[in-house]
Amino acid sequence: MKRLILIMTSALLLAALGACSKYDDSALKDRLSGISDRVDSLETQVEAIQSGLDALQAIVDKLDGTVTVDAVDVTEDGCVISFSDGTEVALSNGKDGSNGTPGVDGVTPPSITILEEDGVLYWGYAYSDGTTEFILVDGQKVPTSTSAPQIRINDAGFWEFSNDGGLNWVPTDISAADSGEPYFTSLVEEEDSIVITLAGGAQIVLPKTAELSFAFLGEDGSPITAAYFEYGQSKSVAYSMTEGATLTLNKPDGWRASVDGDNIVITAPAEDNIYAELYGEVSALVTLEDGSNMIASLELYIGAEPAPGGELEPGNYLYADGTWSPALYAGKEVIGVVFWVGDLTAEDAELAADHPECTHGLAVSLNYAGNKLMWSPSEAIYEWADANSDIVNNIENTSNIVSRFEAWGYSNTKVMDAYVAAGNGCSLVTRMNSYREDVPAPDVTSGWFIPSIQEFARLACGPVEDYRQLYGAELIVAEKVNAALAAIDGADEFNFDSDKIWLCQENAANKAHYGYFVDDSGTEYAANSSYAFKNNSDQYLRLVIAF
Repeated sequence: MKRLILIMTSALLLAALGACSKYDDSALKDRLSGISDRVDSLETQVEAIQSGLDALQAIVDKLDGTVTVDAVDVTEDGCVISFSDGTEVALSNGKDGSNGTPGVDGVTPPSITILEEDGVLYWGYAYSDGTTEFILVDGQKVPTSTSAPQIRINDAGFWEFSNDGGLNWVPTDISAADSGEPYFTSLVEEEDSIVITLAGGAQIVLPKTAELSFAFLGEDGSPITAAYFEYGQSKSVAYSMTEGATLTLNKPDGWRASVDGDNIVITAPAEDNIYAELYGEVSALVTLEDGSNMIASLELYIGAEPAPGGELEPGNYLYADGTWSPALYAGKEVIGVVFWVGDLTAEDAELAADHPECTHGLAVSLNYAGNKLMWSPSEAIYEWADANSDIVNNIENTSNIVSRFEAWGYSNTKVMDAYVAAGNGCSLVTRMNSYREDVPAPDVTSGWFIPSIQEFARLACGPVEDYRQLYGAELIVAEKVNAALAAIDGADEFNFDSDKIWLCQENAANKAHYGYFVDDSGTEYAANSSYAFKNNSDQYLRLVIAF
């Protein structure tokens, strides 16, 4: 209000003097402008200091609860502390202070701060020479357990404090012109706490938010995600957990689970328990005192532990976690059936470079990726590849060149992916990409790709060296694969009478190869391959995967 009166009086004075056209009022205008700037500066200073006091009070209030520090972000003039209750507090390190780097002190004019005496925190003042002084109201120190004091500048240019919401103000002999903002001199991050040192030397210690963790452990102490049991068998599974957390278990019907020291004892159901679940998971709910929690799970199975590490042969099941087994686990997500065992990286250089871990074999998808679709496009992808790709491939398999019989389906598919990525169209790649989205491949695999003639041969009858061994070969492998597919709900068995499977090799610009399961006479089941126009829509798409 004083500022408003001052400005209004000045305006009237200027208006009166304006009638005298020869009067030079520039000095008066400069003086009034200077007064206005100083008033603005003082108001800004009051706001900054009050904001700092409120921030310090907010920090102190956190000491009385279960709130912890999630993160500390350093800023140009201090830091922002994020708490587990979702709030943030910004602290200033002073007008000329440091940026909060541990061990580096800030230098600032006298500042309002928090002082400690006999374990109690009070509001006080820190001078530039290192001395401190408590803020007194009616001769008594003001504890931080009350609200942060309000401040203002009186007519004489000195600070006044109010500890009752502005009803009463206590004058001081501290000049506002020489006062700085509340600030901290250092912030040190300990293993489990944040230590803030304020002007005047008082320290505030805030606990850090504990990083919740829980893991089921195998016999070698490494984390595990699944355990395998015989009927009625009990196992003690070790676990690790954040110190101070509580643990609550949930288990499948028919199973038992209980905590025994540093282990969880799990017992599988008896074989004659027809109501028990053969597959499920033990869930561990981990909770801290502040209410934060997490859930970890251990999958449980009845049966032998699947490979890696076990026997592998055509007809085995490949699972979404990259493991395999000869028996089908109820509830475990199966994504394919193994049809060839061997190291494909020794044959396909692109696969070896991209997925050197895929040394176990090949599996076929459970379902068709496309039914009755055209190969497309009508131009030769192999010609595009010659001009635009360095990937070694055998997409070209025409009648006027030597037979290309390598198992390079991964490389060929990689070229086809690049062809489509360059803005071209291909029906097979479009359908393949849809399947890739619907049935994600495990990280330890090659990802889904279109088989070559050689890989179709291995799916039908086993590895062959040339076409003469493929034509009419007995469907030894395909029959094992079909038997495994028949055990999976929703899987597509091969129809040996009618299935024609598109392959990733071209016979000409407008023709591509496909594989099928009857001999040339059409009377017996046998492996075979041929080629058809790309716009022919009698063929299917079935993908394979290296693992």
